[in-house]
Amino acid sequence: LVGSEMCIRDRNANATPAEWSPKVQRYFQTKWKCSNRKRSVELWSICNADLPPMDFSEHELDLIGGCLNKRSRLHRNGTCGEMVRLLAYNNSAFTSWFNSAVSQTATWTSLNITGYLKGKASPTPELAEIRAILPLTPMVQMFDAALASRLEAFLSKALPQTIGTHIGARPGTQTMDIPVALQMLVQHSQDSGQSAAFGQIDALGHYDNLDILTIAKWLLAKGAPGNLVAAVVGFQMFSNVSLASGSQTIAIGTRTVGGLTGTRAVSYTHLRA
Repeated sequence: LVGSEMCIRDRNANATPAEWSPKVQRYFQTKWKCSNRKRSVELWSICNADLPPMDFSEHELDLIGGCLNKRSRLHRNGTCGEMVRLLAYNNSAFTSWFNSAVSQTATWTSLNITGYLKGKASPTPELAEIRAILPLTPMVQMFDAALASRLEAFLSKALPQTIGTHIGARPGTQTMDIPVALQMLVQHSQDSGQSAAFGQIDALGHYDNLDILTIAKWLLAKGAPGNLVAAVVGFQMFSNVSLASGSQTIAIGTRTVGGLTGTRAVSYTHLRA
């Protein structure tokens, strides 16, 4: 760290944030395809279709509010998940507002998300090794959890689990289920003299590279409700994103690739499809 800021290596010399901010801006604008007009038009067409509003019930929102992770952690905007849970509890006015907000593209275009930068393996990374974290505020976590609950219900019908398979990234599964399943795969392949292989990806890179447009098209092709897909696309893609590192704030603009860090909604679909 340089003071309280990250720096990057630039031609074997450490550059300060003020010096490398324009390069970082160009890097992420290119990575997230901010200037791809064709993809942008396709994303907007999904959201601007004439669709009925979402219809979450008070009971649903009560349950969803109770499932938010780390509810006691205070966000830097002064709110926490517990505040959102209490606001949603048995509150018809909140339910009405929530259904209206989650169904309008204007909600997402007015949403400001300030991400932060970190090095993958070093506080002085190369430009290509920088990871952008786009955190969810407590209220945005509520939106994400609500949309994820509807997607999970749809995916369970569209992709029923068959005997002998394991599907992670869904309620009722644990992280350790995955390495246990991989260990059994390798053991059985060795016992039977057959070949087996598995792959892994960087979790931060996973969110960074989610193709929301492809996921949305797949959901619509499988018969997912149009208003649900539109809400997911708007939530992921139309917020105003900027990246901060110390005293520097880097405006990104409209993205056409990449999801918000930690999102449940599109991760369910991406990992199961």
